[in-house]
Amino acid sequence: MLTLNQVGIIKQTVDERISAATRALVALHGMRNADLADVLGIGQNSVFMKLRGDSPWKAAEVALVAEYFGVPISIIFDGMAAVNNEEAPALPSGGFRVVRHQGLEPRTH
Repeated sequence: MLTLNQVGIIKQTVDERISAATRALVALHGMRNADLADVLGIGQNSVFMKLRGDSPWKAAEVALVAEYFGVPISIIFDGMAAVNNEEAPALPSGGFRVVRHQGLEPRTH
């Protein structure tokens, strides 16, 4: 089976992947941008700009996001798309999983 990268659907910069993964983690945990701002120790406007991809991520911020959500830092750098392909590493116990849609049936979340 082809991955999204192989068919050219996902072509993102590292910062875009970090932003997308962080947005997904924030949504999965029902957080607000203000909550993430507190975690990172930066202002809400700065968080908004980072999540939109208008401001670059610092390595220390990526490490804080990974630590706070309890996920491997590689998930943040590779983006959540890595979790959706067959080559994604297994997550540690207590982590979360994103299940890839497999067929024509309606998606269930």
